[in-house]
Amino acid sequence: MDAVAARSSLVLVGPGGAGKTTLAVRLKAGNFEKQDPTHGLLVHEWSVPECEGRPPLLFSIWDLGGQEVYWSTHAFFMVHEALYVTVYNSRNNDHNCVGEYLDRVKLLVPGKAPPLLVATRAWEDRFEAQEPPAPVLQAHGIDSKAIIRVSSKTGRGVKKLKQAIIRAAAKMSGPSDWLSQPNLEVREEVRRLREDLVSTGKPPLISLGELEVVAKRFSISAPQDLRRCMDRLTDMGELRHFSDVPGLEDVVVIDPRWLADLMARIVTTNANRIRELDLDNGRTSMEALKKVVESECPPSSGKAPGLVRLMQHCGLVYASPDGAAVIPPMLPDRMKQPLDTLRGTLVEMSSESLPEHRRWWAAQYQYGRLTDNRLSRLLCRLLLLLPDAEVLDVWRFGALLRRPQRAVLALTCSRQEKAAAVYTLHVAVCSPAPELLGARVSAVLGEELGGMEIKEVLCNFCGAQLHLAPFIRALRLDEQAAPWSPEQQQGDSEGGRRLRHLQAGIELLADWLEAAAGGQQGQQRQGGPPDDAGGGGPPLPELGELELADARRDLVRRVVAVHRLVSTPERRGHLPLLVALLPLPPPPTCGDDGPGGSGSSGTHPPLRLHPVCEHPEGPHPVEGHPGYDIPPLDDDPPGASWLRTHARGLRPLMRAMELMWRHGPQEAQGPAGSGEAGQQAANLQALIKRLEQEESEAHLSSCQPGSSPLPEGGGEKAGELDLYVSCQEARSSIEKLLEEGEGKADGGRSPGPLRRVVSRSGAVMWLCPCHADEHAW
Repeated sequence: MDAVAARSSLVLVGPGGAGKTTLAVRLKAGNFEKQDPTHGLLVHEWSVPECEGRPPLLFSIWDLGGQEVYWSTHAFFMVHEALYVTVYNSRNNDHNCVGEYLDRVKLLVPGKAPPLLVATRAWEDRFEAQEPPAPVLQAHGIDSKAIIRVSSKTGRGVKKLKQAIIRAAAKMSGPSDWLSQPNLEVREEVRRLREDLVSTGKPPLISLGELEVVAKRFSISAPQDLRRCMDRLTDMGELRHFSDVPGLEDVVVIDPRWLADLMARIVTTNANRIRELDLDNGRTSMEALKKVVESECPPSSGKAPGLVRLMQHCGLVYASPDGAAVIPPMLPDRMKQPLDTLRGTLVEMSSESLPEHRRWWAAQYQYGRLTDNRLSRLLCRLLLLLPDAEVLDVWRFGALLRRPQRAVLALTCSRQEKAAAVYTLHVAVCSPAPELLGARVSAVLGEELGGMEIKEVLCNFCGAQLHLAPFIRALRLDEQAAPWSPEQQQGDSEGGRRLRHLQAGIELLADWLEAAAGGQQGQQRQGGPPDDAGGGGPPLPELGELELADARRDLVRRVVAVHRLVSTPERRGHLPLLVALLPLPPPPTCGDDGPGGSGSSGTHPPLRLHPVCEHPEGPHPVEGHPGYDIPPLDDDPPGASWLRTHARGLRPLMRAMELMWRHGPQEAQGPAGSGEAGQQAANLQALIKRLEQEESEAHLSSCQPGSSPLPEGGGEKAGELDLYVSCQEARSSIEKLLEEGEGKADGGRSPGPLRRVVSRSGAVMWLCPCHADEHAW
C-alpha cells in the first residue's frame, strides 16, 4: 500500500467559552484570532509535515459547541478512533465542570484512554491556571502534572500541546490508519463535489451510487473496501451516511459541518434562530421546523423529509400527532427539581380527576451519568409510546401524560451531583392495571439506557423501600428486574436471567388474558397465582378494553424480544426475527386428524420454517410463502435429527409463539383458539409435545443405560448447557436456514417475503407488504 499520510481525528470538547475554536485556529494556522461562540460544529485541518523519519500527519480538528443545549448533538460527531482533548477556561469556574465532559467522552466512546486535558488562558496577566477537583482527576486516571496549560493569545504552551498530540497520535496509529492514495483521491473528489454543490447553492448531498462511481474510478470497488473508505472519511469529518433513516438510506452527506449547522438551527442558543423557529420553551410546530430544514435543503431536492426524520431518529425532535413539535434539549430543565413537586401534582390529580378503581405503581431506576442524547431519545420514545395520550406537561427530561379516562403516567429524571453523578429515573403510573404500562416504560428504559445500576420498589405514601413479595407480579413484567424474578436458576448467565424473565412475563400476561376471557387456565378472577413468598397473589386486575389491547400488544412485543435476545448480533437487523415451525397443510382426506394431528398413519407431518410478519396488531405467517426446508431431508421422519439436536432451544421459542397466537391481538377477533391464529396455536402445541419427546430421547441417548427420561415439559440436568445458550444455538441454525433459503430463491435476487422497516422509534421490524406501509414513516 502506498501510505502517504497518517490520518487522525482530533476532537475538542469542553464548556462554551473555553477557547476551543481559538485553540484550533492556533494549532492550524499558528496565529491568534478572536472567535464568536460555536453553534454546532466547526472542522479545521492541521497538517504536520514529515519529520525525522516520522510520516506526515493530517489532523481533522472537530470543534464541538460547548453550550449545554448542544450536548444532545455531540454523539453524532464523536468516533472511537479519534483523539480527544478536553478544554477548559482556567480563569473562571470551568474547572468545576470538567468532570462532566470527561464522563461524556467515556460514555460516548468507551474504552478510550483518558483525553488530554488542556487549561486555556494560562499565564495571561500572570494568572495561575486553576485545576479540576482532585477526585475528578483521580476518577479518570489523570495526573495534575499532565494538565497542559496554554495561552492561545500569546502562544505560550502551544508547542508543548502540539508535541503531546503528535505523541498520542503516534501511539494510536499504525499502518492500518494510513490513508492510501486511492482514499486520498476519493477524499479530494468528495471535496470537489462539495465545492461544486455549495457554489451553486445546493445542499451537500449525493447519492450512495454517485459515491460508488467515484470510488470505482480509483480502484475501490469491493463493498467492504468502499465501506472502509467511507468509515475513514467519516472519521476525518468529510461525510456521514445514515443507512437506517427512512429517506436517507441512499443519501451521503458530504459536509458534516453543514449537517451540524442544520442541527444547530433547531437546537440553538442563537436568538435569531430561536425567533425563526418560533420556539417557545422547547415547543414549536412541525410546519415551522420543516420550513427551517427546507431553507437549507429545498423541497425540490426530495431530501428534506429524510432530514426531518433524522432529527426525530436522533431524539432531537418529537412530532406530535396534532402537528406540534417538541425539541427535548430546548425544554425547561428540571433535572435538579425536588421530586416532591411532581409527587404533589400526582397526588392532586389522583384525588380530583381520575375515575375510581385505580391503583398506583411506582419505581425508581438509578444509573451513573447519562448523556443528553440518550435522555432526549428516551423522552421521544416515551411520547411515542402512548400516541393517544394528552401531554399535560413536558420538560428536560420528563413528561406527565394522561390517557382518555384511563391512566396517568409520569416520568422524570433527577440528577444528584456527587463525586460520581447519580441519575435517577422516577416512574409512576395510575390505572386499573398500572403494572402493564409501568412494564412497557421499563422496557423502553432498558432499550435506550442499557442496564441500570440500582433498582428500588418504593411505598406509594412514605417513599420507604418495600419488601419485594407483594410486587412479584410487577417484577415479573418489569424487564429490568430480571435478577429478582422467582424463575431464576442458580448459576444462570445474564442472558439466561433475561430469557427466563421474559418467559415469566409472557406466561403471566397469557394467564391474565386467559382469565379475562373467562378461561380456566391460570387463576379465577378473585385471586392470582402464588407469589414467591408462597402465599396467594393479589386479585387479577380488572382489564378494560384499553388494558386488554395493551396486554395483547405487550405479549407480542415480549415474544419478539425473546427471539431478538437469542439472535446472532451480527445478523440482528438483517434477518427476520419471528420464525415458526409449522406443518405443511395436510391433503384433504377422509379421517384427517385436523391441524397439527398425526394423521391416520401415526407419523408426524413434515415441518417447515415459516417467516412471520411482526405486525403488532396480529403477527401471522406470510401468506402464500412455502417456508424453508429443515435439514437433513433424508431422515425418517424428515428433519427428525435437526429437531432432536435443537429441541431444547426450540421449545421456549415455539412456546412463546404459541401463547402469542392463543392470547395475542388476534384473540380480540373471536373466542380464544378460534380462526387462523387458533390453528397456528394448536399446531405449535402439538409441536411442543414433539419437541419434549425429542429432547427426552436425546437425553436418554447421551446417558447411561437405566437413566430416567426428562420430566414432562423438559427440565434442567447437571452438565446441560444454559437454556439461553441452547436457544442461541437453535436460533443460529434457523438463521443459516433462512440465508440458504433466500439464496436458493431466484438465485438470491429476491428480497424475501418480509420487508425490513425502521419504525419511528428506531426499531427494526420485519413486515409483510400489506402491513409495511402502516409502520413506515
